[in-house]
Amino acid sequence: NGALEHEILGRRDRAGTHDNRGVILDVLGRTQEAADDFNASIALDPTLGDPYVNLGAMLIKKGQHQEALEQINKGIDLGMAYPHIGYYDRAVAEQMLGRYKEAYYDYKKVLEIDPSFAMATERLKDFVVTRVPAKKES
Repeated sequence: NGALEHEILGRRDRAGTHDNRGVILDVLGRTQEAADDFNASIALDPTLGDPYVNLGAMLIKKGQHQEALEQINKGIDLGMAYPHIGYYDRAVAEQMLGRYKEAYYDYKKVLEIDPSFAMATERLKDFVVTRVPAKKES
């Protein structure tokens, strides 16, 4: 809060500070205030990817999975500081929408980026991969 009171912050730094405060508010369970900060960050600098992904996470918590997916995709496309978080959140939204194949591959992508990301490992336990034999030509 104190950082946002200083006039010396440039637009991009102010946007990043809103995003960071939103993450803290989310951890504190203040979801709507967090979403407000992510929206403020996006309004200040729509070129930052992280606030879109973070807003998507808030939308997942509200059960708005399609909207979450749209925000998360914007964030991933713009680039982010922690891309494995973006792919993880996208996989959660996809799984909730019944897009299991896409979710599976995004959870795998998370582990390519960060093999120690335990939440993705846990989510992959929800999947059973089966192989269908190729059809024989007659």
